[in-house]
Amino acid sequence: MESSHRMSNVARRYLTATVTLGALALGLLPATAVADIPPGGDNAHRYVTVMTRNMDEGTDFKLLFGATTPSQFIAAAAATYNEVVASKIPERAAAVAAEIAQAQPDVVSLQEVSLWRTGPLFHPPAQNVTFDQLASLEESLAADGVHYAPAIVLDELDAEAPTTLGFDVRVTDRDVVLVRTDTAPGQLSINNPQSAHFSTLLTVPTAIGLVTVPRGWASVDATLRGRSVRVIATHLESFSAAVQSAQAQEIVNGPAATDLPVILAGDLNTGPGVSPAYGQLLAAGFTDTWDATHPDDPGFTNPLFTEDPFVAFATPDQRIDLVLIRADAQPESDLLVGNEEVDRTPSGLWPSDHAGVVATVRIPS
Repeated sequence: MESSHRMSNVARRYLTATVTLGALALGLLPATAVADIPPGGDNAHRYVTVMTRNMDEGTDFKLLFGATTPSQFIAAAAATYNEVVASKIPERAAAVAAEIAQAQPDVVSLQEVSLWRTGPLFHPPAQNVTFDQLASLEESLAADGVHYAPAIVLDELDAEAPTTLGFDVRVTDRDVVLVRTDTAPGQLSINNPQSAHFSTLLTVPTAIGLVTVPRGWASVDATLRGRSVRVIATHLESFSAAVQSAQAQEIVNGPAATDLPVILAGDLNTGPGVSPAYGQLLAAGFTDTWDATHPDDPGFTNPLFTEDPFVAFATPDQRIDLVLIRADAQPESDLLVGNEEVDRTPSGLWPSDHAGVVATVRIPS
C-alpha cells in the first residue's frame, strides 16, 4: 500500500475534472418524423414529441465526497465502481430503449449517459471501455427496430482515480440529444446543432483537492412543414441553488433568446417546491407542460431508488424532470415512463432512479 503522502500526490493527478471544449456535433441528420397528430387534431398544426430521460450513471458519487483522506478516497473509488457494475448498465439501457421504441419521440434529451473505462493502476488515461451507456442504448434501439442517432454529444465531467481493485477507473459524464432517423423525409428536419458549457460551475472539495463539475446545454432546431421550434436539453446543477439559478439564467439569456418557439427538456434538478430556479424559468415566460396537462397530479419523477448505499425502493417526492415550453408552443399531452412495475428490468431493477417524461407539443400554424 502506498504511503498517505504518495497516495495524495498520485490521486491529485487522477481526479481531474476536465472539459472537452464544445460538444461533438454530428452534423445535420436525415429528416425525421413528426409525432402522429393526436385524435381530433388539426392537420394545420405541427406536433412534436420530446422526451427527457436521465439514464443514471449507477452511482451518486457520495462515497467519494464522504472520504476524508486519500486512502479512504481510493477505497471509495473501488466501492463506487463496484456499485456501477451492480447497476447493470446494459440491462437498464435496454429498458430505456424499450421506452423510446414505445413512445417514438422525435427528440430525446438524455442525461447521465456515462462512459466507464479502466486502465493500469497509476497510468492514466484509462482507455479500456467497460460500460458505454450510449452504445448500449443505440444497440438496443436497433434491436427494437427503431432508429435514432445522436445530434449532439456534450462531454461534461471526465475524472479518473486509482482504486483498491488494482486498476484505475475513469468516468466521462455526457449529455446527449438523440433524434429519430427512420421515417419519411420532409416531415421533420433537424438543423443548427449548438452547445456550450455554463460559465457558472460548482466546485466541490474532496479528500484530494477541489473538483469543478462541468455542466452545459445543447440545442437543435426542429422544422415541421415550414414551422421551426428550438429544443434545448440540459442537466442543471443539483448541489447548489445559487449555481443552478445562474445556469438557468444562462439558458434564458443564451439558447432560449430566440424568436422561435422553445422546448426546454431535461433533468433540471428543480421543480415545484424544490428550488428557486423553477419559478425563475416560469417568470421568464416558460410553461410547465405537465402542470398544464395534469393540474391535479404531482407527477413525481425522483427518486425511484437511492444510491450510496443502494436501496431498491424509494417513494418519489420531487418532480425535477421537466419539459418547459415558451412562445407559440402549446402543451398537448404528457406521460411518465419508467415508473411502473412492468418497466423493471429482468433483474428487477428500475431503468433509472428517475422517471422519464414524454411531452407532445403543438406548434400552431
